[in-house]
Amino acid sequence: ILVLIQSCSSIKNYINRSHNNNNNDNSNNSDIVNDENNKSVRVYYDSVPKTYNVYIVSPGFLQEMFVKYYNYYQDWAAKNVQEKSDLLRASTESLSLSSSSNSVDFDDDDDDDWSNKGKKSKKSKRRRKQKSKKNNNLRKSSTQERVDQQNYTNEDTNLLNDWYPDIDDEVKECIMNDFSNKLIEIRTECARALFINKQTKHEEEQKDAKTWQEQLIDLYNLIQIFNDGNDNLFENLSEDEENTKVKLSLERNLLRSLCTDCLNLLIKAQCDDNFVSIPDSGLQKAADRKKVLKKLPKKASDCLVTLSSTLTGKNSSPSSFLDTLYDISMDEFQVNLKPLDKKKRVILISNQANSFYTELQNENDPANAYHLIVVLLYTLLSKHIIHATGKSLSKLTEVLTTKYKLPDDIQSELITFGEHVVTYLTLKMKKTLNNDFDDASNALNEALPNLKAKTLKFYEQTQQSSKK
Repeated sequence: ILVLIQSCSSIKNYINRSHNNNNNDNSNNSDIVNDENNKSVRVYYDSVPKTYNVYIVSPGFLQEMFVKYYNYYQDWAAKNVQEKSDLLRASTESLSLSSSSNSVDFDDDDDDDWSNKGKKSKKSKRRRKQKSKKNNNLRKSSTQERVDQQNYTNEDTNLLNDWYPDIDDEVKECIMNDFSNKLIEIRTECARALFINKQTKHEEEQKDAKTWQEQLIDLYNLIQIFNDGNDNLFENLSEDEENTKVKLSLERNLLRSLCTDCLNLLIKAQCDDNFVSIPDSGLQKAADRKKVLKKLPKKASDCLVTLSSTLTGKNSSPSSFLDTLYDISMDEFQVNLKPLDKKKRVILISNQANSFYTELQNENDPANAYHLIVVLLYTLLSKHIIHATGKSLSKLTEVLTTKYKLPDDIQSELITFGEHVVTYLTLKMKKTLNNDFDDASNALNEALPNLKAKTLKFYEQTQQSSKK
């Protein structure tokens, strides 16, 4: 008999209890021995063999051992990302399935009442089927958990052999029998602590930040109004080569910016739920997203891969992205996305125009200011918003001066200013810093204050008119 004790009195109590339990035993597995007072005593083999080993393990030894395991588990959690994720996910699923199983048990009485009354409804059958399914999932989870725990216990045993080769094998076996579950708990906590510290560092600094569900809804709404703006821009324009290039440029800009941000937000949310680490490089590259998606559960991964496919390829477009996101949002992510109603659309466009106005007030770079002036004027006149690229500004300026009625002074200055911007940026890209470049730069700096002031005033007048 191998006993791990903290005081010698526990051995005495154990022997006394075992002896009392066998007083009425008729077994022949016993011997008559003399005790310290030379009196005959019968010792039963079934409970207390003739010889047994007692090992006294000090608290200092146990503390040293646990510290070694703790340090090892921290290194293990940092290096073995997938194993850490599997351990945390198994722990979470085990708790979830256990609670689900317990909740189903409350329905048993209802099922019995229905059956006793002879009223076998579809509801009771559905409950029994649900209970059976959840119990099967619980059994599968428990089986997998036992396999994982055995693997961890084997690893812990090997570590103990490496650290303390001179200790008897019986002592090591006893230590593992008594503390294997505790060691798995420590391993789990180390993995969880490392994951939380890495994934929520930024969230702790911004306690008032929106939830990812709220951010998703905001992005979905913005993509809708920008996509509508693109459609409105080309509604009555010919489908010539130039217009087609500008339209594709606007769509790709929207896909690479807000649509990609939306996809990355969903991936990060699923990583948080499934304890999957995100690389330090982030998720901006498609290759990084693919690596992370492979580590997620299949159901979530398949949905996100489908959504990701709408960002690239021949059939990629903001419209297909919005349709796919809408289809999977409720079933897979429990987020209720809705098409924008007229009131919400007006509010979002007004807020975005006000954002352009504020940025323009503080912008002194001619090229950036020109960008803000064009999109702000287009928003005010068309009641739509464009997520514009540099290549699309010339087309927007053309539409503003032909399709919509700009004030004459703004229209003439805007056309001239745009021509200077094109010259300035072309020479700058070619690194042709000659007299033409200096002339274009000087012309922009001289014209900007006046054009900027007129645009800001036009915005203010438009806002006052709309309020009246």
